[in-house]
Parts: sequence; C-alpha cells; structure tokens
Amino acid sequence: MFKYIFKRIYFSLFSFLAGFVYLILSAMLLLVIWIFLFKADPTDNISLFAVAEIAVLFFFAFIAWIIGKLLNKDSLLDLLASRPGKQNYNWQGGYSIFIFLILALMTVLRSVSILQFSKVIYRLVAEPDTDTGSKRPNVPPSFQELYIVIWAVFLVFQISLKISNHILFALDVYFIIESVTWILYYAVFRRFFEEKYSIYHVLEHLPIIFIMIPLQAIAYAASAMCGGDKVSWREIIPTLLGQATENRIMLSVLGFLYSAIVVSMIISTFPVENVKTGNPETIIIGAGDVVKNRLFPAIIQRTNKTEHNRIGNISIYDRKELEIEKNWNIKEKASFEIPQKTKTIYSLITEKLKSKDIIAWIETPSDSHLYYLELLKNQ
Repeated sequence: MFKYIFKRIYFSLFSFLAGFVYLILSAMLLLVIWIFLFKADPTDNISLFAVAEIAVLFFFAFIAWIIGKLLNKDSLLDLLASRPGKQNYNWQGGYSIFIFLILALMTVLRSVSILQFSKVIYRLVAEPDTDTGSKRPNVPPSFQELYIVIWAVFLVFQISLKISNHILFALDVYFIIESVTWILYYAVFRRFFEEKYSIYHVLEHLPIIFIMIPLQAIAYAASAMCGGDKVSWREIIPTLLGQATENRIMLSVLGFLYSAIVVSMIISTFPVENVKTGNPETIIIGAGDVVKNRLFPAIIQRTNKTEHNRIGNISIYDRKELEIEKNWNIKEKASFEIPQKTKTIYSLITEKLKSKDIIAWIETPSDSHLYYLELLKNQ
C-alpha cells in the first residue's frame, strides 16, 4: 500500500517538475523578448502580457503538433486538449461562429495548461489503468489536488515574504490564466469536449473551486506587487465572489460567473433528501383469479418484510362486494389488516382517497385500463 502511494507521488512530482521547467523556460523566453527586444516592462500591462504568455506556450504546443503529424504519431497538442465535437457548433448544417470561436479559445487555453502537460507526462511514465468509458489512461484526482497544493505553497510563500521579480510575475499571471481556464472548463465546457469523460465522484471538482478562487486573489495581488502596486488579496476575494467593483470590471464579470457556477454545482451535486410522504395507500381494482392467486399473496409476502410504519391501507374494488377471507382461503398471516370485503367500483368514484402516496394495481380487462387511470388521476 505504502509502496504504491510512494510510487504515485514520485511519478506525480516528476511530471510536475517537467511541467514547471517547461513553464519557466517559456516565461524566460517571453521576458527576454519583452524586455530586450520591445524594451518594455511586462508589469505595465498584465492583460497584454497574459495574451503573450498564452501565445508563446501555444507556439511550442503547435510545433509539437506539427512534429507529431510529420512522424505519424500522437501530437502533444492532441494529447493536451480534446477538440469539441462538430455537433456543438454545427446545427443542422448551419455553423455558429460565436460558439466555434468560444470553443476554439477554450481548446487553445487548455493546450497551454501545465496541468495538462503534467498529465501527459504522468500517463507516459506511470502507465495507469485505462478507463473503460473514455478509453484513456486514468489520472487520479489526487494528482490535480497535489498540483493545486504546490501552487498554493508557492503563492502563499511569495505573498508572505513579499518577493517580486519578473519571473515570479510571469508565474503569477500564468496561474491566473490556468485557474480561470480550469474552472470554466470543468464547470461549464467539459461536456462539449469530452462526451464520454468520466469523473470519480460528483464532488471531485467543487472543493477545488473553493480553493482556486482565493488563490486567484493571491496571484492577482502578487502580480500587482511585482509591478509596484499595493493590493491586498483580501480586497480581491469579494470581487471574485460576485461583489461588483467599479475599477475591476473583468474581475467583477468573473465574480458573477463564479457565483453562478458555484450555486449551480451545489444544486446539482448534492443529492435530494428523501422525505417520507406518509403511509402508502394500496388500491387494487379487480378481484379475479390473478389478484386472488398471485397478486394478493405476493403483497402479503412483501409487506411482511416492510417496516411497519410504511404499511398503509389496502382496498380492493370489484363489480360487487365479496367477502375476502371466506372466499379466497388466505392461509398466510399478514402484517396488515386484510380488508373484510371488496368495495364496489362505485365507491371508488364517490369516496375520497386517504393518502396522496398511492400504489394502484389495475387488474381488469385491458380496454378499461384508461378509464380507471383517469378516475385515479381525478382523485
């Protein structure tokens, strides 16, 4: 057991190391281009630097895709990000340009994800089991949880010690990009890309979202600190939780979106409580041989195994009154009160049923079933 856990942690850390080396080298290349060629300070415009960082990472993924095509092997781009199904943006032969662009943007953002890059490395070195539904190697949920923990340690360490430089700024900006992409993909877009995806449990992603949001606030404050601005991460959290802020429009939009995502996930994730509506009322319409020899004995056997407080009243309706115990020769002792006589069909029309929790058995000729269904519906 411990050997297995140690092995998985080892492969995970190795995969993360490869991913972060890839990220740092890409960030260093971008900073060299930005500072020495453009002679600009990257902290002057966070949004523009974020776009440039995405472009650099996507450039390397695109090169890997070309190499894979030339070698007739799976390209890194295909392994990093699933492509959306055509049916999601082509409806009855007509294309939706807006939906295609949104899904294409999500594909690009996923292709620059270091978490996805680390998953590719993990699948290569760890050789995990293959999922029967999605036909791809499984990555345990602890993998991405450990990835988030590493980022959390880094960001908390940076903001606590107030360390700032251009490399850390690039990492802070990248985390904001990846965390926003992660939340939007797994909470909204995943079903458009991976129709046969599998999750380990419905609660797999909800706790991580609650961790991601404050980490985004810390990353934003850390990136602002690198640019010489003093912004407390505590000021950012309310905005990311839905409180509109006039001078932070993009964060306010994200906040509204996050609020909707969290509420919808909570509603859809947690199971509805089962509420007892009272003792069920069992109605049998018809008193022929099927009811006498098969149905009623089966009901007696079943109710003898049922909790006493879930056994309700049983009524049998027929064309005329019939003494049940005398004519049916019931031998097995029942845990409920067996009705003495059958009731007439007319009484079903006139009397009000005692419970809304009804089990109805219609044991009459087929041509009269609809009539009794309508009758019970009106009751």
